[in-house]
Amino acid sequence: MGLGRLFKIGSVVATCVAINCASSRAEVIVYKEACGHDAFEDWNLTCKIERNTFTAAPSDFRSAAFKDLRSITICASFNNSGGLNVPATIVHNYGDGWQSKPTELFDTVRFQGSLTTNRISWVGTGPRLAPASSPSWSMRADLLQTDRHFAYTETLLNGQRPIGEIRASCSFLEGDK
Repeated sequence: MGLGRLFKIGSVVATCVAINCASSRAEVIVYKEACGHDAFEDWNLTCKIERNTFTAAPSDFRSAAFKDLRSITICASFNNSGGLNVPATIVHNYGDGWQSKPTELFDTVRFQGSLTTNRISWVGTGPRLAPASSPSWSMRADLLQTDRHFAYTETLLNGQRPIGEIRASCSFLEGDK
């Protein structure tokens, strides 16, 4: 059973609106979370996967769960001084309709970001489902805005060794911006 199945986000939250996004293999439901109701600026993004290097054998649950990833939804909110309202919400959307939040895979998640740098990043450490013998697993992610385009990268690491990487291009969800 993949991580996407373990961390299913059923109806997500009552404040979500379903949006249909076409993918190459199947239709994926992407959820728009209403984040930062009184925020200075919100980034409600949908990200199309451009490169996914997770090709591990199905027995490796840490990376096998990311193989069927179809899109990523990101919700980030900024205050009136341009600082990131923590936490941001990251949702993985899979081809079979399942969803997961990669930030929930770790005991500690640190966010950074600002409108000044047009960037947010997060690092997750202390994996919740990894065997005790592998405490060095971590994930890092970066979202960078240039003009109205966004580039998102997530990398899973075992110590300093990258296990797999996801690269995506993001755009505002319909109705935003």
